[in-house]
Amino acid sequence: MEVLRRRCCGEGQTQEPAARAPIWIAHQERPLFDCEAVRARSIPHELQNSARNQIRHHESTLSSLCAYRALAAERASIAPCGYLQPEDLGYSFSEWVSPYTKGANRYRGVAIILQDWAGAEGMQVEPDPDIQEFGRDRTLLTNRRLDELLERVLGLEVSETYATNAFPFVKPGAMSSALQALLVESTAEHFLRRELQLARPRLILALGKVAHRAVRAAAPSCDWVELPHPAARIGATSVHEVCWKATTPPSLRPPPR
Repeated sequence: MEVLRRRCCGEGQTQEPAARAPIWIAHQERPLFDCEAVRARSIPHELQNSARNQIRHHESTLSSLCAYRALAAERASIAPCGYLQPEDLGYSFSEWVSPYTKGANRYRGVAIILQDWAGAEGMQVEPDPDIQEFGRDRTLLTNRRLDELLERVLGLEVSETYATNAFPFVKPGAMSSALQALLVESTAEHFLRRELQLARPRLILALGKVAHRAVRAAAPSCDWVELPHPAARIGATSVHEVCWKATTPPSLRPPPR
């Protein structure tokens, strides 16, 4: 992607040669996973078919996890010119494409696509322990309202979904600062497309016009639902709830109490 620049090792740093290219995470000194070694383990012939199927399932899960970690490592090594990484602010999220996904990484369910992760002006000088633990600022209106809408309409907590940002970097300025549409779309084509291929959601919720355009660029063949951004000034949470209920499939809603 032309807008991306790679970060190179500083002067004096060396890198040991390796027979193959492991997945390296910036803050670790060893590969997060040695996928080839795990796959090379032999399966005893006496295992029953059910056990073999279970192992294949675990191997498939491991393969997806390895692919995701590789994508996350790529995100942590490149950034658009003029934009920051979460790690530049003292956070440790290099295992995730978007920090938001740390607290919401359930595959094959509901995927939530938000616009971008943060604005530099809104971040504290020191990392917030709550943000480090959950990958998001739970006090923001966007996140508080999203939690409430998920519970009211779908009977879910955010941790039971796959949530990510179309633009997982830190933009200059405030959280409300605008982003160039082409920048978001090109970033989504590079990262979000592969995230959705791995997550394989049954339902994609694109929250806001920017997220909607990003999903359209990243996964044009997928079905998704466009909803107002949780912080959109269209009214109280009850107004958002009406929009959600009017557009989300009834089959995914919990039974009436």
